Amino acid sequence: MTPLLMSPQDVGEVLWNAGFGKNHPIDTFIDTIRVTFAESQAPDCYIATYTGYKRVGSGGFKCCDAHTTFTNVNGTVDRGLMQVNSSWTSLSDLDAMDPVKCANYAYTNIFLPRETKAKGTGLTAWSSYTKQIDQVEARYLQYFIEGMVGAVDSWAKRKGRPYVGGGGPGGA
Repeated sequence: MTPLLMSPQDVGEVLWNAGFGKNHPIDTFIDTIRVTFAESQAPDCYIATYTGYKRVGSGGFKCCDAHTTFTNVNGTVDRGLMQVNSSWTSLSDLDAMDPVKCANYAYTNIFLPRETKAKGTGLTAWSSYTKQIDQVEARYLQYFIEGMVGAVDSWAKRKGRPYVGGGGPGGA
C-alpha cells in the first residue's frame, strides 16, 4: 500500500477531532501524539511546503505513515495511524488505513473505556507507552517535539492563530 505521510500538525488535527485533544487535558493530548509517532513513524519522508517538498526525518520533524502495518509474533497485525491490532475485528482493514476512522475508533473503543474506568490509563493499550527501552524510558518519550508541535498547532487553530508550527502565514 502507498504510504500516507502525515506531519505532526496533520496528526494533531486528526487526533484533536477524534476527541483526544478537545475532551482531555493538554498533557494527555501531547502524549497521544507522541504515542502515535512511536507507533507509526515513517523512517524517512517528505512533506509539502510552500516552496515544494522538504525532506524530514533526520534533522527535522518526523512523519507518521497512516498506512503502516506491523505483524506481531502471534500473527495479529497492528494497522494504520494508531496501530490498532487486528484482534479488534470491528475495525476493518480498510477503515484502519483511513487516519480519521482509525483515530475515531481508537478513541471511542480503546482509549475512552480505559480512561473512564481509571483516569490516566487510556494510553496503556499501546506498547510504546508502556514498554521501556533498555529499562530507561517508554518509546513514546522520544517524540517530544512532534507532540508539542502537533498539540500547539491544533490548539492555536481553535484560537484563530493557525500554522504556529508550520512556517506558513503567521508561523515562525
